[in-house]
Amino acid sequence: MAILTIVGLGPGPTKHLTSEARRALLHAEQVLAMTSTHPCLARLSKQGRLEVLPSVFSAEKSDGALALNLLEQAEQTTGVIYATPGDPLLDDALAPELIARASARNLPVRLIRGLSLLDTALAALGLAPEPPGLQIVRPGTTDLDPSRPALAILPSDAEVTAALLRFLTTIYPGGHRCQLFLPFAERRRRQLRSIYLSQTAQALDGHAPGYLHLSPLALADRLQRFDTLKQIVAILRSPGGCPWDREQTHDSIKENLLEESYESLEALDSGDPAKMCEEFGDLLLQIMLHARMAEESGEFAVADVIAGISAKLVRRHPHVFGDVTVHTSQDVMINWEKIKRAERIKDAHMLASVPRHMPALAYAQAVQKRVARVGFDWPGLEGVLDKVQEEIEELRAAATQDEKRHELGDLLFALVNLGRWLGLDAEESLRLTNQRFYRRFSYIEDACHQRGQTISDLSLEEMDRLWEEAKRAEMAEDGRKGDKGKRRKV
Repeated sequence: MAILTIVGLGPGPTKHLTSEARRALLHAEQVLAMTSTHPCLARLSKQGRLEVLPSVFSAEKSDGALALNLLEQAEQTTGVIYATPGDPLLDDALAPELIARASARNLPVRLIRGLSLLDTALAALGLAPEPPGLQIVRPGTTDLDPSRPALAILPSDAEVTAALLRFLTTIYPGGHRCQLFLPFAERRRRQLRSIYLSQTAQALDGHAPGYLHLSPLALADRLQRFDTLKQIVAILRSPGGCPWDREQTHDSIKENLLEESYESLEALDSGDPAKMCEEFGDLLLQIMLHARMAEESGEFAVADVIAGISAKLVRRHPHVFGDVTVHTSQDVMINWEKIKRAERIKDAHMLASVPRHMPALAYAQAVQKRVARVGFDWPGLEGVLDKVQEEIEELRAAATQDEKRHELGDLLFALVNLGRWLGLDAEESLRLTNQRFYRRFSYIEDACHQRGQTISDLSLEEMDRLWEEAKRAEMAEDGRKGDKGKRRKV
């Protein structure tokens, strides 16, 4: 009768084989295994009764081809013996899949358990059978918390082990001290070694499989990781954390978010990478604090924030992640607005989602950009310039304060539109002008201080001369030609 026999070989020497496993191997015509390095397989290999299979972690696993091949062999013969180091259910990736698929095909399975390699490794490393907080890292693992201890299972397949080690080196430094346990090493004194992570591949040297115990990374060694920042914020907000941070609410720190946004913009304007790096970190902290508060109240977590924006990016870029074809950036923007319209609540206005608390110039540019995407725009730059001139004339003709306020607003709105047509951001342009004015007026103040004067002591002509000096000093500093202009013109 066709039957699939799965044999656990235990942690190494034949003395660890169960009597049932020993009998199964003794009478087997052929044994299939993932490795030939296990001590119990040495005689079978010499006798030509061992067939070494390709790695279960290879591309073949994606469609179960290896499992299907084994099952078909078992069905076409009187049976197949699949032998695996340790215990089939605890230490092997293929055995559980074989059992499940065999059940679906009504193929009988004889399961012979063995001493677990994992339990043997834990004992050799001096760890409890189920140590609290220990992470088991197998091939294919993509998430690992370096603040907790980890045990990496290094299989016999060299390529798979190399990939796993590459993953570990993205988290731990090469000089991180580890304990390597090699259950099949020739001599007991070589089974357990203290090594650096970077030495693991060399230390394996044909002795795989292996078990690599990684101690937790110190806080100072994992500051560059996003999950460390998340953990720090959680600690600050915890009962044993910072009293000030615990007291904060969304409302109490919302002004900080705006302040840090402006400081980030200022850092961008400066072009100083160090300032940008620092200010982006301060801005990120505000996001993390608000997300943590929401998580504490059961509303959402930072993972939901990341998932939301990731899904939105994929959804709004069907020309990248889907089958939509676009040819120009204008096509992209038109398609983007169509997608956003489809996402909006039914009957919601197009401009309703533009935050009304934005600075006025930024809000004006945002709404102009949005309506332009659906074709509500001037046909060319000439019409935009004419509109600016029209608003200037209307401002000149305004008689009352209300009329002047109205026309000044229209003029500013038209100037923002002109900036948009010129590819300029109105808020940024005015911000940079403000900064130039600040620097130049500060130059005048410093000059007065050096002379023992106050600004009120200067005549208008003296202020003009110092203003021009400030402009020339700026030009000399940045190496560009000076702008033309009269007194107090920036």
